[in-house]
Amino acid sequence: MEEEFLPGFFTDTEKKINYHFSFNDYLENEKYDETFYIDNLTLPGNKKDLCESYFKSILLGYNHIYISKILKKIGYEKNICLPIIHKWDNQNIKIHNFVIISHPDDAERICKKHIQKAPNLKQLLNTSIISTTDNEDWKQQRQTMNMAFLPKQSLSEIFPISQLRAQQCSELLKDISENFTKNVDMSDFFLNETQAQLQLAMFGFSNEFQEKTNKKVRDGFLGIDSEYLKTFAQEAYYEIQHSSG
Repeated sequence: MEEEFLPGFFTDTEKKINYHFSFNDYLENEKYDETFYIDNLTLPGNKKDLCESYFKSILLGYNHIYISKILKKIGYEKNICLPIIHKWDNQNIKIHNFVIISHPDDAERICKKHIQKAPNLKQLLNTSIISTTDNEDWKQQRQTMNMAFLPKQSLSEIFPISQLRAQQCSELLKDISENFTKNVDMSDFFLNETQAQLQLAMFGFSNEFQEKTNKKVRDGFLGIDSEYLKTFAQEAYYEIQHSSG
């Protein structure tokens, strides 16, 4: 068997695209495969195909479309279980059941009683508020962040900056399209503006800083020079010392 390499969020884009997506050596091998059948949840069909196609959709960023296509066939309020191959601990490859809740009543009930998060985002976001699997850690982070969403104390200061940036969008589009004469990649444009809004409004970074780092940060999350994210963390730390966020 080849070295146990499994691409992840920060893997180089070319390696992701050229990855073989074949998991014959792992499926039905008790060292790796810990899946089991769950009545009314496990999807019928070839587990190998499901595991490989689902992982590919996650890695290449269209898993939301992948799930939507499944639900379109069986019903949008159906809960399902898929086999997911991962390396969440950055050491061992495993295949586990991954349950996706779509029925609103089930989602409401489960969210009230079972708040621990799945570990699928820890590789990307470490122990942030949306990825930590420690309930006490989540509780402390949530309490700290509550202040950021108070209408008068926080949001009233953020919205004017956000609105000003939004008003500049038409001029930005005009410049990028050379006075509306050339095509524009709107997906990239919206991603750029989302990052700009975060840096300018939420963190209070200067426009010069966000222009210098915007695309580099987005590329890093795509696996293009992902090492820059470490540099950005340091740069952002120094920038925030004199920011207005």
